[in-house]
Amino acid sequence: MRNVPSPTAEIPNSGDRGSAHGDRPKSSANNGGKSPNVSNTGGYRDRVVMSKGLSLAFEFAGAVFMFWFAGRLVDNWLGIEPWGQVAGAVVGWIGGTLHVYYAAQRSQED
Repeated sequence: MRNVPSPTAEIPNSGDRGSAHGDRPKSSANNGGKSPNVSNTGGYRDRVVMSKGLSLAFEFAGAVFMFWFAGRLVDNWLGIEPWGQVAGAVVGWIGGTLHVYYAAQRSQED
């Protein structure tokens, strides 16, 4: 069995001279210990909006997949492959797009 040194043993301590990835500082001591470009002003409302957007994205993808799969079943049943899958995916895409559009319109009214 070979003696392999740990990966951290080979990394030289560069101190304040920068790092191997450019001249990025190793610590954030120069800005008071805070992370750059981070604000916590959004809070709960931003999370709610982001969760609605993520939910709509999954609903869109689910509609496309569900109708594509239904088209695949029709293909196997009628032997018309791949036209059922194509038609199902297009119907799912159109339905998902309309769902996202009308959900966005409803959220604009609120």
